[in-house]
Amino acid sequence: MCVHITFFMNVKNIPTPESFLGFRVGEDRKLANWNQILEYFKIVSESSDRVLLEFLGKTTEGNDMILAIVSSPENLKRLDYYRDIQEKLHNPRNLSDDEISKLIEEGKTIVLVTCSIHSTEVAASQMSIELLYKLATDDSDEIKEILDNVILLLIPSLNPDGHIMVVDWYNKTLGTKYEGSPPPWLYHKYAGHDNNRDWFMLNLVETRLVVEKVHNRWHPQIVYDLHQMGPYGPRFWLPPYLDPIDPNVDPILQQEIVFMGSSMASELIGRGFKGVACYAIYDAWTPARAYQHYHGGVRILSEAASVKIATPIDIKPQDLRPVIGLDPSKQRWNNPYPWRGGRWRLRDIVDYELVAVLACLKNAAKYRRMWLANTVEIFKRALKPEDGPFAFIIPSRQKDLYNLYWLLSILHKGLVKINVAEEAFIADGIEFPKGTFIIYFAQPYGRYAKTLLEVQQYPDLRETPESPPKRPYDLTAWTLPLMMNIKVYTVNKEFKVKSSELDRIEFPDGVVIGDIDSNYLVAPPESNASYKLVFSLLSEGMKVYRAFEDFNFNGIRMPPGAFIIENNSILRSRLNDILKGLPVELYACKELPNIKFTELKIPKIGLYRGWIPNSEEGWARFLFEMFNIPYITIGNDDIRHGQLNSKYDIIIIPSQSMNNIVNGRSVDEVPPEYAGGIGNVGVDHLNEFVTNGGKLVTINESCELPIKRMWIPVVNVLEGLKPNDFYIPGSILRVVVNNRHPVGFGMDVDSAVMFINSPAFKCPEEYVVAKYPPTNPLLSGWILGEKYLYNAAAIVDIPKGYGRVILLGVPVYSRCQTPATFKFLFNAILH
Repeated sequence: MCVHITFFMNVKNIPTPESFLGFRVGEDRKLANWNQILEYFKIVSESSDRVLLEFLGKTTEGNDMILAIVSSPENLKRLDYYRDIQEKLHNPRNLSDDEISKLIEEGKTIVLVTCSIHSTEVAASQMSIELLYKLATDDSDEIKEILDNVILLLIPSLNPDGHIMVVDWYNKTLGTKYEGSPPPWLYHKYAGHDNNRDWFMLNLVETRLVVEKVHNRWHPQIVYDLHQMGPYGPRFWLPPYLDPIDPNVDPILQQEIVFMGSSMASELIGRGFKGVACYAIYDAWTPARAYQHYHGGVRILSEAASVKIATPIDIKPQDLRPVIGLDPSKQRWNNPYPWRGGRWRLRDIVDYELVAVLACLKNAAKYRRMWLANTVEIFKRALKPEDGPFAFIIPSRQKDLYNLYWLLSILHKGLVKINVAEEAFIADGIEFPKGTFIIYFAQPYGRYAKTLLEVQQYPDLRETPESPPKRPYDLTAWTLPLMMNIKVYTVNKEFKVKSSELDRIEFPDGVVIGDIDSNYLVAPPESNASYKLVFSLLSEGMKVYRAFEDFNFNGIRMPPGAFIIENNSILRSRLNDILKGLPVELYACKELPNIKFTELKIPKIGLYRGWIPNSEEGWARFLFEMFNIPYITIGNDDIRHGQLNSKYDIIIIPSQSMNNIVNGRSVDEVPPEYAGGIGNVGVDHLNEFVTNGGKLVTINESCELPIKRMWIPVVNVLEGLKPNDFYIPGSILRVVVNNRHPVGFGMDVDSAVMFINSPAFKCPEEYVVAKYPPTNPLLSGWILGEKYLYNAAAIVDIPKGYGRVILLGVPVYSRCQTPATFKFLFNAILH
């Protein structure tokens, strides 16, 4: 009776979302801002014994990121107990059948619901307010069953910074012709729309917070990630996903995805919701979007048709457009109840999403025992796998220790157990020394390690060799040893060695080999740590030289591109602090070698950013800040005004189309101050800049600009090819590098590059830095029409007037997931 009275009083104290906001959730042209969402979640958590609120941490721009934990009052009092059950289910190695049965009987299904990682997809964050209210106040049997059997982890926004930006922009343009337009800047400071591709690299603060404090702490069986898509397809998409699914995703999980997605779709259609589709558009091939698929749970994605942020749209039947896998206007098994057009509102999306989330929770509650029992089976298989290698072996001696410990850190943050050999041993006939890192496949998250460390073999899904390729939704390859240039051995036969598990990964300190008081310290060019050190020292006015030739000293051979650092008294006094956590080996040298070298200076870098949001520009800033590279953002007006040589030594244009750079958006799309690009006059000024001694660096797609508008002797040999003839949907390819060229310093002759919508060049041989081999260059992923790449150049350095144009024809820092090729950009800056 007391509990009932307390709950009744709490319900009375909880305002409805409408009374709190002053409008109904999803009302036309109305949005709850982030402060309102935070405040409402606080009010509900303080007033309801069904809700706890956790502060996860600060976002990139210092805003609060929160998690609401929703369940019955009794469950909330025993959260540590239920987390302990999850831990045991994820590692059942020493559990008896009786113990397992008891855990299944007593455990709860853990469901994580994540909203609006893409901040223009606002409906889910708005819906979360109504969802929280319903779960906190509804006394129906349906809600009681959910609360008793499920622990819901609700994140109202995976990107609060972007939510603030989008709502502010929408309110600013409300009532103008630009109402509902997307903001003219990235809605995440660095990643923009790419922020949902960070689920294995964990570069972003927000991703790390959710992985460390939610995924790895709670081990949810179900993750429901709510998104929106374009307005002219189906109204709502749910799994099953299109083929292919990464074979490292356990078969139980693959079937659970179908089960849950179909269950949710059935609920929606049964409630009269039209246009609910499945098995179209989206696949589940990459771990970049699906951390949970490798950690014992399903990732359920939904995609709702968008409106103009919060402004309704009218869609005629003829406006509906086919998407991959279906025509939304036609009735098919995967679109059984088509939507025929009409007015489409934000509230419609909220309604679809609210029913979908509740359907997900109902399934999780009703089939609680199944979800928990399947969790045990998944991890029993993981501990005694029927397939896969015995282990992955990672030597502790690598050319780039920075990348080595970065790779180990990625795996460790993903809960992969890493052992270190305490003695020398032999595996597959190869002798490995003490200190070698070993990752055994038979462990709870062995499949996560496997998908990150192995070569991807994307299946050819064409019906016949003459059929057009079936476009993957995203990249087909992510092999970290290739993307980080780390040697990893896959060992199939069992071996024995005494080893111990690492409980943490720490970047070791740099060391000086030889006399620390020597006049010079030499840093090898193969390591990213050397570049990070050099950029820091140059920024502080220290003297650093770069060798153009290889040289020998003290029995050590240094390749071209080695850095020679003047070891003055100031540097000596600070060296220990500078090398803290920076794993670079510096070699003491008494005097400058008798070779060709140059003194380096930090150039004045202009990094181009137009008014079309470009994730590649954001990732460039992220990279520069990570490696202590000073830069100035240069916009359309700056380039149009000219006199560039007086302000910049180098201008870098991140990957985007020439049309976006030159023309930008029209005044019909965005306010005049955000319209246009650099224009023809800007192109002329870039030509003038290079001719007068400046350096222009273009990356991937932006290479089109100098090829077509700057009269350089380069052509793109891939231009005009049809997808039936040539198609590479994000794969890792081999290139041959001239590592005696300043742009190729520190690279292996045989190197791996990511290829995404990339050009390939034909130009005079003396300008080539890296080119594709005369054979199939595929290392990981999928390729069609490889012959068109044979002997074509990937990276070229073209002199023009007193300056130069450097075309980096591949995404050398793609999503900051390709550390092996960062050096191409670093070298271009220092060249």
